[in-house]
Amino acid sequence: MKSDALFTLTGNIYCNGGNANSKGGGGAGGWVHAFFTHGDFHSGLIEAKGGTSGSGEPGGPGVSYLQGATIRNLRIDNDCRAPKVG
Repeated sequence: MKSDALFTLTGNIYCNGGNANSKGGGGAGGWVHAFFTHGDFHSGLIEAKGGTSGSGEPGGPGVSYLQGATIRNLRIDNDCRAPKVG
């Protein structure tokens, strides 16, 4: 997303991976990139985590990157899901 107008994020953006039913792993989280020249943001309103899995591995983390004229915020988050392999 690119905006030259005033950017104000007031809702949520979800770009999560899909959940697995039983066997197999969850889907990886997606990628959100917002570039804006005017406005404000809160990175807590964007969610891009991997999906859950019943018996397999959870999906990999997603990435959000918010870029303003003076601020850049990179967030890689998987909702604290640890791999099941040890």
